[in-house]
Amino acid sequence: AWAKDETGKDKWSLCDDALTYLRSLEGPVCVLSIVGTYRTGKSFLLNQLRNCQDGFNIGPTIDPCTRGIWMWDIPPSADIQLPQMPPGSHVLMLDTEGLSSPQCSETYDVQLFSLALLLSSFFIYNSVGQIDEGAIDKLSLVVELTKHIRLYAQPSQGQKQRRGGDETTATASELGQYFPAFLWVVRDFALQLMEDGKEITSQRYLEKVLATQATGRHAEAINQTKRCITNFFRERDCYCLRRPVVEEDHLQQMATLNPDFFRPEYLEQLEQLKQIIYSRLQPKQVTGRPLNGHMFAELAHSYVAAINEGVVPTISTAWESVVAAECRRAVQVALAQFEQGLAAAFSEHPSRVIEADALHKAARESIQEAIRIFHTIAVGEQTGAFEGDVFKGAHMLLDTQIAANASRSTDLCGGVLVPLAKALHAMQEEKLTSIDALSVEVEALVQRFLADARGPLPLPGHDDFPQGGGPGLGTPNRHGPAGATGQGSPGPPGT
Repeated sequence: AWAKDETGKDKWSLCDDALTYLRSLEGPVCVLSIVGTYRTGKSFLLNQLRNCQDGFNIGPTIDPCTRGIWMWDIPPSADIQLPQMPPGSHVLMLDTEGLSSPQCSETYDVQLFSLALLLSSFFIYNSVGQIDEGAIDKLSLVVELTKHIRLYAQPSQGQKQRRGGDETTATASELGQYFPAFLWVVRDFALQLMEDGKEITSQRYLEKVLATQATGRHAEAINQTKRCITNFFRERDCYCLRRPVVEEDHLQQMATLNPDFFRPEYLEQLEQLKQIIYSRLQPKQVTGRPLNGHMFAELAHSYVAAINEGVVPTISTAWESVVAAECRRAVQVALAQFEQGLAAAFSEHPSRVIEADALHKAARESIQEAIRIFHTIAVGEQTGAFEGDVFKGAHMLLDTQIAANASRSTDLCGGVLVPLAKALHAMQEEKLTSIDALSVEVEALVQRFLADARGPLPLPGHDDFPQGGGPGLGTPNRHGPAGATGQGSPGPPGT
């Protein structure tokens, strides 16, 4: 959302409900966004792609309906087949406020366009009419992207040398390898796709326009925009849609209009468009790593924070933030698993008192599972330090449980001793006839105590627990924990 903060300054902000929802998504996420000038039917098209009439707000007036960026998912009821999405994936759709609105500045438009582009794995540019120089000119803000998006905080000397004279185009080419698939959807298209008397595809139509050099007063600016489109969007396509209805009045009722009123050729083209998009949707990736909901939320937070601070969003820096946040989450989840494993060992006994060797055995088994879970979540090449945090945290949790177990054991054993002390006192008053008889009675009391008492008495210290790389637990590797035998508590990773 775009709103004023407590100081009265306009800033981007992330909705708490949206972040909560994103962090609930464990599987890979695909992010489809749509951008275009205001009042061109972007929200309506997204609802059509979701097989829904509701969701994104649409209206019949000249006022924009969408503010900032809105998100919906594809509901299960949509029954959409996504061949390139793995099981457990989620498809998110981002609807953006229209560009070139009288209420918004060019800077705002560039920031909005940049955010949608950086967050997407599939990017739709929506326009009306045809692709001519006017349409290209409306997309001229792509040239500004080279000033508002960076791959690295500082380009290397080799990058500077490779760029040569055309700084903008070279930077666009570098960024292009990280940008999403691009689909230009031309709405209300009334022309025939013909070239030299032969029918051509929408994609050929787009490529022909991009390849044709403009002439005239603003030729260089238009040609530069075309070059940026070509370099930014290596995977690009175009699709032309007919006007959905014939009657003007029906255009003002699109939110609730029965599909029976839609033109048959439009419905046919819409289904073709859906299949084109669905067949190409893939998880959002950064440096080849698919993002889950947690990672996508952190990526959005990083980009928004950079823009609000007046810093150019940097893909590499944002990814570093994602990696650190996901590794921290992996540590938390791993320690929760370790704590749960210890709790399960105590839960088997109503007194919640267990022997020292049983506690150590539970700790060894729990740390193995904790490290396995850590590596299923953690990302990046530098996970060693975070893995060490798992061992440190596990030591602290184990220390706490050892102390608590000892305290409960003391209370339990004290309770067992009370009746035994009374029985011993009674023996003294009975005046047993011999030492042997007294010894037999005392031994019976000792056996009663040992039968009822539980816990670490005495409790051995756990400094003798093997450290990472030593005997016992061993050092878990990137592919999972090593096998473990013998006594020991979790140790730090070995070297």
